[in-house]
Amino acid sequence: MKKRYLFPLSLLPALLLVSCSDDEDAVSKEELLKNKRWNIAALQVTSPSSIDYYQTFAACQRDNFAQFQEGGVLLMDEGATKCNAPTPQQASGTWSLQDDLLHVEGIEALGIPADKLELTLTGITNTTLTANFTQGGLTGTLRMAVQ
Repeated sequence: MKKRYLFPLSLLPALLLVSCSDDEDAVSKEELLKNKRWNIAALQVTSPSSIDYYQTFAACQRDNFAQFQEGGVLLMDEGATKCNAPTPQQASGTWSLQDDLLHVEGIEALGIPADKLELTLTGITNTTLTANFTQGGLTGTLRMAVQ
């Protein structure tokens, strides 16, 4: 009878190792953000009226991208096509992430008509980011994708 109980007990260490491996593979939201070329894919204002703000972007704004770098540095790049040749190719801002609240500053270079923005992340993967925002009486949704 003692042998019957030993077999299930011998499996316990293996089960514990398997159950712990998923925790180690989890990537933080901050790590998902960093060091990628994030491009605005959609910018929808939903209140006080519904406006697809992305459709107002000029073609030269649609290839702009942002990079969330170490130390809270946000790098904005004009992309392959610049709207105004004399403007610098890159501009910098700052970013920080606390739980689901992403603070960004210095983002006008991306085509967003605000210098500061607080985004509430509603989803983030290796390739997409979605967030809600309220800014200056406007409420909306932003979606970004990795270039």
